[in-house]
Amino acid sequence: MGHTWLRGDWTLAEAIPDLNQEVLVRSLLDGALRRIVTSTMDYPKSIEEISRDCGVPTSTCYIRVSELVRGGVLRRENIKFTWNRKGYAQYRATVRTIMVQFGSGGLEVVAVANGEGAEETLAAPVPLVSVSRRLASR
Repeated sequence: MGHTWLRGDWTLAEAIPDLNQEVLVRSLLDGALRRIVTSTMDYPKSIEEISRDCGVPTSTCYIRVSELVRGGVLRRENIKFTWNRKGYAQYRATVRTIMVQFGSGGLEVVAVANGEGAEETLAAPVPLVSVSRRLASR
């Protein structure tokens, strides 16, 4: 799409290679997605934990978490096993902080990567047109 993803020597694509900026912005606009991302910023959680913490039905949580993983906003951290050898995945947000700035240059989303190297601030300008279309369609 021709976006500039630079802040310093880092690019958002290098820090979080699978991050889709449209999914990131949608996760800010949608209440359930925002609660899921916020819930998983500090440590990894299972679908059941996310569902309970966010007040989202488990079936909806599976769909939303899957969407966020495909968009690179969440990642599967690990798989835990119960005493009866059933496995379940745990998910964690790939961003620690998300800030939105609106100005004459349009809308800019600034994200801080979660995990190692989280001190690096990374900017991803989002074209105002695509965000406006999303807001108008709701």
